[in-house]
Amino acid sequence: MSTQRKSTNALVLGIGNRLMTDDSIGPLAADHMAERMLEGVLVLDGGTVGMALLPDIEDCDHLVVFDAGNVGLNPGDVKVLEGDAMLSALAGRRLTAHEASLSDMLTAARINGTAPRRYALIAVQAQVIALGLEPTPEIAAARDHMVDEAVALLARWGLEDKESTNVL
Repeated sequence: MSTQRKSTNALVLGIGNRLMTDDSIGPLAADHMAERMLEGVLVLDGGTVGMALLPDIEDCDHLVVFDAGNVGLNPGDVKVLEGDAMLSALAGRRLTAHEASLSDMLTAARINGTAPRRYALIAVQAQVIALGLEPTPEIAAARDHMVDEAVALLARWGLEDKESTNVL
């Protein structure tokens, strides 16, 4: 078990492909979250990078992920999944056959003893995943709700809502 000090208190990660309609909402929510400038929070567009995100995940105490997917709700509805509920929802999920999933990265971090203490997925029910530069209106409208959920979650985890230069 690693005892190294984490350099990032919290990481907010937007996952998804900006060229695939509703799948773009993760990075779009991350863009909007970066405007909130929360102290101690690093915001990244994780795109579809896969295992290259592992060092960032291992380097944070708290992880919040924005993503679109099939979470069993109506299009545009938002669901917050924390801890094991997040891992269960992500189990076996792959965008491509060669890409590591977020659950694989969290498992690798756990094996390395470097997993975030807390983690959550803020997911929106997708409607259309096809080539396109904009999410459908229902999914686009969910962006602010996703960010509000992330801010509330981070506050509950003890991070305050004030300006910082630690946000990318």
